[in-house]
Amino acid sequence: MYGIRSLAGGGPPIPRPRPEERAKDSLASYKLTPREQRFFSRQDAETQALIDSLLAEQQRGAEETELDMIIRQQNERFPDPLAVLGYKTGDIYGKPVGTPRTNLLGRTETRLGGLRENIEKSKFLSQQFVPPSDDRLAAYVQTGAKKFDESSGFYRNIEGITPEGMDTILHEARHIALQNPLMQKLLKENKVDEEIFVRVLDYLRAKEIGDEENAEAAEKHLREMYGRNPRTFYKRKKPVFDEILKVARQSLDYMEHLREQSEDNSGE
Repeated sequence: MYGIRSLAGGGPPIPRPRPEERAKDSLASYKLTPREQRFFSRQDAETQALIDSLLAEQQRGAEETELDMIIRQQNERFPDPLAVLGYKTGDIYGKPVGTPRTNLLGRTETRLGGLRENIEKSKFLSQQFVPPSDDRLAAYVQTGAKKFDESSGFYRNIEGITPEGMDTILHEARHIALQNPLMQKLLKENKVDEEIFVRVLDYLRAKEIGDEENAEAAEKHLREMYGRNPRTFYKRKKPVFDEILKVARQSLDYMEHLREQSEDNSGE
């Protein structure tokens, strides 16, 4: 199948690979830009797709996905360069359809292909969706898990990205960014556990945006699982937090510089 690249600019037809099969819970639909929504729509849905995509362009621009917009809005509520960097440099997928026994809300690979191996070897995760192994680190998240039901031991699932799902996306995005060698070096030299570091950021964000319920849950988890008080931990390790967030901001600035340079060169 062939698509048309830049009709207005007279670009030549280019091959379009067959879309990957996505699991039911995939974030694929959130990754489509308004232009992609139009292109991939069925003929009988063309008019509605056109209306939807034009409305979407008014909100977020023709080339911005819904998930891009959500991440940007979340960053406006609580500046989080680490999560933004992880989201921009990695891939985040919806959690594969599994059984109710899989309570894990998200996981990030620390090397390329790690998630693929994890899913292929799992007894509980469906083989319906396996993230591709390419040049970007990936994470999967379960976006429709609402609350943990202590009586059943399971998470209650609902459709779409819940606030808890959004928290998980940000959590896993931070993990992706932290695979940066310089950040890993900072964590190791200062004897800071990566998971504790990310969960303290979860706590700080919840407190900053006034989400006391999630702040309490984050603090409880840190105390019970790691024996840490997030406020004390942050106070003691603040120089590490500051340095890692500085590296994240510098990386984002550099990416923006490269983007602007590319646009300038294409306009010549």
